[in-house]
Amino acid sequence: MIALRYFCGFSFQIFPYAFFCLYPFRDRFRLSTKKTMLMALSIFIVMVIPFSLIAQFNIGGDYKELISNAIFYIALLLFGMLYCFIIQAKTVEKLFVFFVVMSYGFFVTSTVTFLHRTFRFPSDHFMYPPLALILTLIINLLLAKPFLMLMERIRTMINANLESRIWKILCSLPALFILIASIAQFSSIINLSTNIIVHAMFVLFAVFAFIVYAVFFSVME
Repeated sequence: MIALRYFCGFSFQIFPYAFFCLYPFRDRFRLSTKKTMLMALSIFIVMVIPFSLIAQFNIGGDYKELISNAIFYIALLLFGMLYCFIIQAKTVEKLFVFFVVMSYGFFVTSTVTFLHRTFRFPSDHFMYPPLALILTLIINLLLAKPFLMLMERIRTMINANLESRIWKILCSLPALFILIASIAQFSSIINLSTNIIVHAMFVLFAVFAFIVYAVFFSVME
């Protein structure tokens, strides 16, 4: 069951965000859609198997979570390289979409963690408690349509062939959010396992960012 939990957690942290990253560029693949999906699926299978088995068989002992996180970040790196290669678009356009989707990922993760800590849901000290997985799935399902609408707005902006300087300005807000969230998450000063306020701030800041962009795209359109 532990391996299944890690498999589901890995999937929930990869598939929705990969889909959203590709959605605005769905007609701009360098390769066929079939080849693109096969390459992405190959990376997923190669990385999810050791990711799941490490927890199941307690490989690495006290360092198993660190090893799992390392595998996950390697997977993100490989998916990121594939994303940059496979899409025919300006670099700033791809960066903007990537930053927005990462901001959405931080929002979902912070919301789940905030709810989990606030209501003190039970945990067995493994990653991806079952209730957290259910909350992640529910939040993604609830936000799928609104976020797709935002991605469609971004697609409209991409098709408008805006100048690179405008995209650089647009990148500033999600990039700033990711910077703040990353510093807070990896800071040795803040203990995120108990500091609910930090996660609440992530949630509020992400909501604010998405509202700003939704209004901006509505005006621009």
